Amino acid sequence: PKLRMAVILPPFLSVLLMHLVCAAAASMHGISMSMASTSRSVALLNVPMVPHTAGKRKIIHLIRHGQTDDSAEADLPLSQTGIEQCEELRRVAPTTLEDVELVVCSPLSCALQSACKIFEEQLEAGVPVVALEDARETILSAADMRSTTSKLAAEFDQVSFDELQEEEDALWREYAEMHVSEEACAGARELSDLAGLRARCARLVRWLLDRQESEVAVVSHSSLLFHLLNFGFEPLELPSVESRLAPYLLPPPEAHTYAEPAHAQTLVDLEPVVSYGSPPLMRLMREPFTHCEVRTVVLSQSSE
Repeated sequence: PKLRMAVILPPFLSVLLMHLVCAAAASMHGISMSMASTSRSVALLNVPMVPHTAGKRKIIHLIRHGQTDDSAEADLPLSQTGIEQCEELRRVAPTTLEDVELVVCSPLSCALQSACKIFEEQLEAGVPVVALEDARETILSAADMRSTTSKLAAEFDQVSFDELQEEEDALWREYAEMHVSEEACAGARELSDLAGLRARCARLVRWLLDRQESEVAVVSHSSLLFHLLNFGFEPLELPSVESRLAPYLLPPPEAHTYAEPAHAQTLVDLEPVVSYGSPPLMRLMREPFTHCEVRTVVLSQSSE
């Protein structure tokens, strides 16, 4: 599967990156560029690129959930700021998201809540929302544990949880048993099993390709999205402290300490989950997501 970029970027886009995108667009046919309403938390620049036409393809909107409170508690809901971010995204990006036929969501409460708020009108119109384990955040600590399926179903009655195979959080339990203490995995848990995480990202892409819908939104998390878009590539040279992303960056993934360092894998050691048709757009897509950021891509499966 390949990602062909139609990127919606956050409003703190630098002039340099705008030039890079324009240069990439100028080398292709049928390119249009439009500016949307500005907001610190949501999209500004929409650069549709010519889609890859061979094989199966569909439009995918990748969205990071709204902000939560800074806490180690399991399955946190959105903070008041996170709620406002979702409402703002719904307000300024209606034309971008109005044709979504399916919403796929992590089964963590902050993502479920974000999906229901961002796509409130679509849900009222009957667009389905499906919770999917493979779309959830990477397992690092107890904060990444989801609630029971029955509790989630009672709280989010507009969401289908049929894809969840177990009542309890089996994925979190698997890594908790693998690394009994935080010290055993240096706080990394699933990031000490990059091959397993890559397999999970690949299953998510395959699941999306196998669906009949032509336009799908995926509401997920920063680390999961970062790894999906970065497997198989050299470490990203993150911007300097003066850059547009400085206030929003998470600790860079290369800063994680993996269990059993002598046998630890890195992102570049594994096969990519996706590939890119443009170096400038690859650079943009591989950066970490900020809260309620949307990036729209064409997901295609070629014969290569």
